[in-house]
Amino acid sequence: MSKKNQPLIISLVLILIIILGFVFILLPEINKIKATSEKLINEKNDLESKYQNKQDYKTAYKNLGLIKSNEGKILGATIQKNHELEFVTALEKIINDKNLTENISLSPPDKKNQILQNLNLTISLVGSFANIMQAINEIEKSPYYITIEKLEFGTTTVLLPAPTPTTTKPGEKTPPSVPTPEVHAVLSGYVPWQP
Repeated sequence: MSKKNQPLIISLVLILIIILGFVFILLPEINKIKATSEKLINEKNDLESKYQNKQDYKTAYKNLGLIKSNEGKILGATIQKNHELEFVTALEKIINDKNLTENISLSPPDKKNQILQNLNLTISLVGSFANIMQAINEIEKSPYYITIEKLEFGTTTVLLPAPTPTTTKPGEKTPPSVPTPEVHAVLSGYVPWQP
């Protein structure tokens, strides 16, 4: 080996040692650090999930006490089996007090074999807009928990009958029929039912 080539050979050997050290020592350590980092992140996520589950459990347990203390109110807001007629009668009374024509229909529940089911409810109302709104307000104040999913309004014009001859004076012309607008409202929703 000549003295001219010696610094070049030493430089190549040093570069080779650095490359081999990087490949065989540093790369495996870097991979170990990455794997450990991923494990720590997964462990952190798992612990956060367990902590959140425990918090949810504590909240649910606390709310269970509230539900038990309000059980009477909750059951009073539902329709009990064989008491559907009382519910419909209560709605009819509210609606009739507002001088409206109504049609109330309850459909069987969608899902069977549950502790609490929903009866589909449709209420059709005919009358003045103000009376319909007052009836809806009174229905909302009723002790039953009624969920209204859809409310539709429409109008039609009804001809009121002309006055009878007894209401007109002899020799007077009978006035023609008077068109009067009527509002139609359809409320669709459901009410909880306990079989």
